[in-house]
Amino acid sequence: MSVFVEIGMMVLIAMLLAFLVRLLKQPPIVAYIFAGIIMSSSGLITNKDLITAVSEIGIAFLLFTVGLELDFKKLRNIGGIAIGGGIMQFVILFALAFLISNMLGFSNSTSVYLSLVLAFSSTMIVVKILA
Repeated sequence: MSVFVEIGMMVLIAMLLAFLVRLLKQPPIVAYIFAGIIMSSSGLITNKDLITAVSEIGIAFLLFTVGLELDFKKLRNIGGIAIGGGIMQFVILFALAFLISNMLGFSNSTSVYLSLVLAFSSTMIVVKILA
């Protein structure tokens, strides 16, 4: 399958799911996550390098968007609470993910990687939803 066809399928499925979750009054990030699950579990994507490149571009755009919406005046007013809450959310999620992945039989190093990925990605999702 062509790279352009795979990218087109990714965009189409993400767009359709985003429309559906918008009807349910949910943030579109939920649709994007489900689109990724559908695409990976159905075998529609065969080019893993494409997925890596597109995901890195997507993360860069997400971080760029968060940076654009960051207001230093608001951050100064709620900075302490936001930093404390963010650190607490990260640590709790990391610990829970580490314990669950260890219980599922993953090695310690794999559990650490999975926990870091989950903790960082959930932080980005929360920031995007709040924005």
